[in-house]
Amino acid sequence: MVRPSASPRFTDTVPATGSAPPALAYGLGVYVYATECGPAYGHGGSAPGYLTFALNSRDGRDQLVAHTNWNSFVDTGIDEDFWAAFQEGYCNGFR
Repeated sequence: MVRPSASPRFTDTVPATGSAPPALAYGLGVYVYATECGPAYGHGGSAPGYLTFALNSRDGRDQLVAHTNWNSFVDTGIDEDFWAAFQEGYCNGFR
């Protein structure tokens, strides 16, 4: 794991220019994503046929991982229905 003294490097970010929305900024392996309830920290990824996001609140109290079928050869950017459902779970599923 990472020493607590190193963890600020993950959230000290620079603008994510050239990254697809909803990515706002990037730190050491961690993106900052714009959600309806504020910034979320984590990373998305894809493999042939799949799209996954794992995001956390800055304090780590709220977390959500979601996975869906997705075709990167046809789809570009983030799947809007997936992102809307992800935000619903992330922003409203904990309250």
